[in-house]
Amino acid sequence: MKFAAIAFLGLIASSPALAWEGENSTAGARACMAKYKFTYAEWRAYTVPAAKAEPYRACRDAWNNSHPKEVAAMKSRMGQ
Repeated sequence: MKFAAIAFLGLIASSPALAWEGENSTAGARACMAKYKFTYAEWRAYTVPAAKAEPYRACRDAWNNSHPKEVAAMKSRMGQ
């Protein structure tokens, strides 16, 4: 039973649909994190409050949409 649960969680974590919420490693994403005063480690640990997360996502997505070449290059380096 434990193996099935671990396998299921691994499958979810590796899902391409979940892997691309928006790139959080771009220069723009990091700048937006700084703007809303939290770190990448806090983002990955799911400790960022919704009051900061929602405007951060809008900021990050706006940057990603305006810099498609940088995001595409990053995706290709990551194999996505």
